[in-house]
Amino acid sequence: MKKNKPLAGLTLALAFAILFAASCKKSNDSNNNNYTGISATLGTQAFQSTYLLGQFNQNTLQLNGFQVKSGGDTSVIYVGILSSIKINQPDPLSNSEVWYGKHDGTIYTSGSLFGGHGTLTVTSWDTAGKKITGTFNGIFYNTHNSMDSMTVTNGHFNTSYTVY
Repeated sequence: MKKNKPLAGLTLALAFAILFAASCKKSNDSNNNNYTGISATLGTQAFQSTYLLGQFNQNTLQLNGFQVKSGGDTSVIYVGILSSIKINQPDPLSNSEVWYGKHDGTIYTSGSLFGGHGTLTVTSWDTAGKKITGTFNGIFYNTHNSMDSMTVTNGHFNTSYTVY
């Protein structure tokens, strides 16, 4: 039986992310500093989302953490999580997906179709309060160049989201 993957339309999602990053809701709630958005170490570079768009639709939670740098360069980390994922159990990216889109359009994915691998662990998911926290790491491969990979470590997400 083929499993549904939460990854859908990498290029379209990245284009959407870059076009609408400036209009996204900031991930940090000014009344609650516990929300940190999405962060990770990508190779040797630190990534911390400046804005976050989180939404749950049908059976998939989609988190898009945008990092906007001076000059308008925007990159994004996408975390997709199926509602069937188990809390506090590392998922070998079978009920989840993570990818990183650089401002130049290059996409690195954890998807096995491209050779990527790693784990994602949801440590807390409050569906009533619409909040989620967890970690991720792995080796992500360039979707257009299988010889180009990136080590992703210290990945964290801690945010609220909306339901559509």
